[in-house]
Amino acid sequence: MGAEEFETIILSNPLLRAVWDDWDQLGLSDCWMVAGCLAQTVWNERFGLPLNHGISDIDLVYFDPESTSVDTEQWHAERVRESFSHVSFPPRTVPLDWPGRGTLDGSETVF
Repeated sequence: MGAEEFETIILSNPLLRAVWDDWDQLGLSDCWMVAGCLAQTVWNERFGLPLNHGISDIDLVYFDPESTSVDTEQWHAERVRESFSHVSFPPRTVPLDWPGRGTLDGSETVF
């Protein structure tokens, strides 16, 4: 699968498309949509399932060296949830600059 086909499949998922369409309002430094929502969307497309099948969250990972405080991360998390309240399950943020605080596998608290 090439990058163009991957992008076409991902943006065909209405949940992911809703986040993508409003990406600019995130205002998060070095931010990426990652993890299961992408893999599951491709899997669903390949097997003819609804594109949202099996997706329970949308993870956004970012790194902002100027913003590493707990208060700032809480503010970002609340802002992202409010900005995407129209999405069935709003994205959650995972700060890469907090060792032990946020994880991609969901084993620890993520705001």
